[in-house]
Amino acid sequence: MLDNFQKNNEVNALHVVKNNGEISIVNTTNSIQKNDILNDLGIKASDILQSNGVIWVEGPSDRIYMNKWIELWSDGKFKEGKDYQCVFYGGRLLNNLTFDEEEDLINLLKVNRNSIILIDSDKENGPASLNDTKKRICEEASKNKIMCWITKGREIENYVSKNTIDSKLEIAGPNVLFNQYDNIEDYLDKLENGLGKKFLKDKIGYAKIFTTDVKKEDYEHNLDLDEQMKNVISAITKWNT
Repeated sequence: MLDNFQKNNEVNALHVVKNNGEISIVNTTNSIQKNDILNDLGIKASDILQSNGVIWVEGPSDRIYMNKWIELWSDGKFKEGKDYQCVFYGGRLLNNLTFDEEEDLINLLKVNRNSIILIDSDKENGPASLNDTKKRICEEASKNKIMCWITKGREIENYVSKNTIDSKLEIAGPNVLFNQYDNIEDYLDKLENGLGKKFLKDKIGYAKIFTTDVKKEDYEHNLDLDEQMKNVISAITKWNT
């Protein structure tokens, strides 16, 4: 009914809301208000055999990190494919995506109204600013009550600690630092000449190495990861309630 009648000028879909004992009536005129109705009705995406929420990540290696972190922070409670689904947006394709009502762009909320988006800051230092596309996505996400996670470091790989990298690769680099805004390929090249190129050719393989047989304490003190993952788990819990 909501889909069929929302754009019909002769029909109004009214949402009666009661907050703190006061009743208000909202005439639904956009997808955000329609989603509020679905949430109040308790309708979940899994009711039609879809995942209850989507986590937008740049690529397949990001998915490996995200799935591992969700496993660690939820104590194995949440599973991809049911409780949530990671979907790739591809870095440069972000220009063509939106969380708003922009007709010329692809509306991510049409894919799933429950969303989180993870974006690499790509910042080379603290004072550097985000590009206009990332700023726009963040603003749209905030307006639509969507979690937009901009990495506190340069890329998602900066959440992997130096100790984890060195121990998993069995290479000791005591005099080489891996900091918040460092490029991981450059760091790996300092450990072993040519290792950065190997990483670029197999980011999925290295993501698996860095997330195999790890514990929560191996990651939770890295930048803002603990705070962000608590927000992710809170969102997934809400999607599945």
